[in-house]
Amino acid sequence: MTIGAVQAAPLTMANVFATIAANGVECTPIALKKVVTAYGKEIKTPSANCHQAIEPGIAQTVAYAMNQGVVTKGGEAETTQLNDNRKTFAKTGTNEDTSMLTGGFVPQVASFVAVGNAESPKSFNNMTINGKFMASWYGMFIATPAWKDFMNTYLDTAKIPQDNNYGNPEAKYLTTPSSSAAAPSRDSDRNANTGGNTNNGGNTNTGGNTDTGGDGDRH
Repeated sequence: MTIGAVQAAPLTMANVFATIAANGVECTPIALKKVVTAYGKEIKTPSANCHQAIEPGIAQTVAYAMNQGVVTKGGEAETTQLNDNRKTFAKTGTNEDTSMLTGGFVPQVASFVAVGNAESPKSFNNMTINGKFMASWYGMFIATPAWKDFMNTYLDTAKIPQDNNYGNPEAKYLTTPSSSAAAPSRDSDRNANTGGNTNNGGNTNTGGNTDTGGDGDRH
């Protein structure tokens, strides 16, 4: 999962993860739970407008993919594993060299941590932070420990039970469609390359400008 180039507040990102954690049901974050006047009259709070934003099967499959990044040896999110082997769904990230990020969830709680200067982005490269110098700083170095500390503390304090049954992928979303295009024969290749003035791929860009997760953690 790649964190894209469009700016988003940490609360917005936390809500994205919360939607995946809730079988695809999205609710607008509401800071107010209850408002009561000095005279005891209760004032109606805004509605969270909960609705099915994505199919449950898609949410479950995305959750499965995120967990695979945690449990797979050398996975992008291996460092996010929560205490007591609680099933963890998370992703670390680095936006260029100006933001260190980690977000994720368990079925009951979602959160997101961003480390950086949103008003005036500044490169973390070749910086010393807390007495440690790094040529390049990534999400797993600061954002991940902060995310894990919050999640572990909250889950323990609130006594949130473990739910290790979430994240069951639907087979139709795991199937990779096979290519229907037939491979060219050797004769067709040879015939295509016999033209003296033909440029056989000399100007072809074979993925040089393709972003293959460059905004994700590079570790």
